[in-house]
Amino acid sequence: MRNKAHKWEDVLIRFEKGPPDFKPMADLVRRISLSPYRDNVFPAKSMFSLLVFQTEEWDWMCEMLRIEYSIKDGKFYFEFFEHPNIKTSWKKNCPTEEGYSAFIHFLKLKNWFPVAEVERGA
Repeated sequence: MRNKAHKWEDVLIRFEKGPPDFKPMADLVRRISLSPYRDNVFPAKSMFSLLVFQTEEWDWMCEMLRIEYSIKDGKFYFEFFEHPNIKTSWKKNCPTEEGYSAFIHFLKLKNWFPVAEVERGA
């Protein structure tokens, strides 16, 4: 079954209306939603996680980046899945102030955008 990505604005509103402890996640979503990449990566909100896809329509067999925020240690946790039956190929955690740069690092690493576009901000 194919799912449709959410709009960045809707995802941002949902995170902003969430518990105050998750403000760093709302801040990261806001930063991505204002970035030049917003029209070429597609979000979905799953509980307190942000799922990011390369296509507007997706299913659980698609490549997916999951971003979570831990209130316990104040870090973002990034996890990339190539396919549900393949072990995770990329994991990263970082402090909140490095969240956006970790997201950009992922875009470069997985070639979701040509490196030149990523380096100049799309």
